[in-house]
Amino acid sequence: RAGGGGKGTGTNAAVGCFATEGDGREAEDPHAPSAIDSAARAAMRQLERVRIGVTPRVHKKTWSENRGGPSLASAPRVVGAQEGRVLLSRGDLAYVRGELGSTPNYRVFREPRALKDPGTGEVLGYEAEYLGVAEYTRKGGTVKGEIVPDTFTVTTVRQEIRVGDRLSPVPPREFINYVPRPPEKDIDGQIVSIYGDGLTAGQNQIVALNKGSRDGMESGHVLALWRSGDRLIDKTDGQRTRIKLPDERHGNLFVFRVFNRMSYALILTVKEPVTPGDRFTQP
Repeated sequence: RAGGGGKGTGTNAAVGCFATEGDGREAEDPHAPSAIDSAARAAMRQLERVRIGVTPRVHKKTWSENRGGPSLASAPRVVGAQEGRVLLSRGDLAYVRGELGSTPNYRVFREPRALKDPGTGEVLGYEAEYLGVAEYTRKGGTVKGEIVPDTFTVTTVRQEIRVGDRLSPVPPREFINYVPRPPEKDIDGQIVSIYGDGLTAGQNQIVALNKGSRDGMESGHVLALWRSGDRLIDKTDGQRTRIKLPDERHGNLFVFRVFNRMSYALILTVKEPVTPGDRFTQP
């Protein structure tokens, strides 16, 4: 089972687990199994809408999902819109070319971006931003020698959809139980990115980590989050020696989805805003 915290502070703060209450009411323990389970399931629902590729030896236009299947480059694509519209919202028609499966509902994604290790620069995978859902409504074909694309209706929108965006079948819902526990061996890594558009993250938000199953990371691992100590000049020293202050622990992470080279974690507790490059270790 998985993770919870206090009141969410960021855009992904959809989990209402409270550690303290100002009016003295009894509060739910943020580390109790029920709170942890609720938080991780909410995080999983967000990541169900994200395609993650961890095949870094190819260009991102030939990126493919970790679990196999067609690459995003060969996935169906939006080629046009009704009345020449540039941006599509809920209820609009999207015209799509590409090989379709039997499912009627498709998630729509933007061009994926590379996730790089902040320490080594290694490409750990590619993350494609979720835009919404479109429903297959009319089959295309060839009419009098002209190609007619398939027609989709946009049913759900998180961000406006445009020509060039890609489609992927809506997958079946996964149900996973988590057992919170520390890693069995020492682990030391860094945060790669913040999920979403923010530059910093707070409690109940999601971050990408530069460690995956090849490094011993597993779903359910609880990690300590560290803030790097500042580097400064000792002004009390006549020689003006440069020093580095010690790193300070300022939060906890809960790992809930793991790939070969990277993982996703939920921020359970935090004292300061979390930024890419922040370090994490076993508790």
